[in-house]
Amino acid sequence: MISTLQIATNSDADADVIVSLLSAMQDEVKELQLDKKIVKESILRALNEHVYWFLFKDENDVVFGTCYLQSVHNYWSQGKRYYLGGFYISPSHRKQGRFREINHLLKNWVIEHDGVQIYCHIHEDNEHSLGAFGAVDMKPTEYCLCAHHWD
Repeated sequence: MISTLQIATNSDADADVIVSLLSAMQDEVKELQLDKKIVKESILRALNEHVYWFLFKDENDVVFGTCYLQSVHNYWSQGKRYYLGGFYISPSHRKQGRFREINHLLKNWVIEHDGVQIYCHIHEDNEHSLGAFGAVDMKPTEYCLCAHHWD
């Protein structure tokens, strides 16, 4: 098994693939409301703003997942911190060691781009994701996420 990362281009085709993967994620978690048109516009806009969307491919060149990394200014060092979001692996490619493999590839990509850290937000009740990310040495922090949200 050999997985690869492909950086998505600012094309309708790549954006459509990402939207289809995020739609599948939404169908699984049943907590998100996804307007495909708005999501596609957001992805295309983000690609122009140095947000790196990745497509995960298997040894047969089949896309099986996606995520993005966004460089965040690091006040403490010259190395960049990268926020990880939108991480999804299709059910057909789970339980094969691909999660660990993809995370290793993402870490190498971040290091090659002057990165010193990858961080993400995982809900405290999401035991599956907490366990998976913990297995690749991502540690919970003591920071508390505060949000001000309105409709």
